[in-house]
Amino acid sequence: MTLADKYVLEEDVNQNIIAYIIIHKSRFNRGVRNADALIIVRPECMSPDVLETCLSLAISLARAARFRGLYVDTFASNIEVMKAVSGIPGFSEVAQLPSWTLDHSDVTSIIFYKELDIRTQCFQCCI
Repeated sequence: MTLADKYVLEEDVNQNIIAYIIIHKSRFNRGVRNADALIIVRPECMSPDVLETCLSLAISLARAARFRGLYVDTFASNIEVMKAVSGIPGFSEVAQLPSWTLDHSDVTSIIFYKELDIRTQCFQCCI
């Protein structure tokens, strides 16, 4: 991912990677002052607490990089992520797009957006 501005790894007490959090300048004509968050969680580590922590850290990193807003995309079938994003104040669903998986099944992609107050420069941490 050559366009990425930030890479963050979360590790557990055994130094295993729990999640990757990547913040990069938004694509798809979403505005030059906005960021996209890509969060990849190891399946056996997936939990509401881990998702909330990753999203909070993504917000903090985007604020620190002085982005005006943050986009998060997920599939409608990913109920855990949908709940996590919807549970964080300020995220709004802004679009739904049709997508297709490798096996050609239809799935809807949900796009959320959160406007960031870039005057707030605090980091909320972590696992």
